[in-house]
Amino acid sequence: MNRTDEELIELAREYAAEHGLAIMARLGFGEDAWVLKSDRHTAVKVFYREKNYCNERDCYERLAEFEVTEIAGFTVPKFVRCDDSRWIVEMGIVTPPRVLDFGKAYLNRPPDYPAQSFHDSMEEFRSNYSADDWERVLEVVDELASIQIFYTDLKQGNIQVRAEP
Repeated sequence: MNRTDEELIELAREYAAEHGLAIMARLGFGEDAWVLKSDRHTAVKVFYREKNYCNERDCYERLAEFEVTEIAGFTVPKFVRCDDSRWIVEMGIVTPPRVLDFGKAYLNRPPDYPAQSFHDSMEEFRSNYSADDWERVLEVVDELASIQIFYTDLKQGNIQVRAEP
């Protein structure tokens, strides 16, 4: 089931009211979710699909279990809480270098991609980064894999090396 933008907004409003938050602005959105800034300097991420919500929630729970606040020098948002009925994850807001968006990550098992497809994807992702930055991104991916989080959505908005000019 995919939710509409209007449903996401209403669910975020309900969540905010329940937790005494005010939604201040939209921080971002994509094919998986909307991310909204609260008055408590947190991000409220509300998902279109349950699968992406579960991936994100489970990864943040894993990160919290291992007390991970940074990976290879990149900050990771602090897990605040989740809402299974609304498919919402609330997290801290972090600045670059940072790692965001675990909605397409795999937990406890690497993705089952055909070798050529994986190679092509990595080449495409690599083209988004300078050579030095790409090496840092690969360090993040390796450290996440060491705690059984297999990160597959390697783009600058998700693994951001530096603030945009």
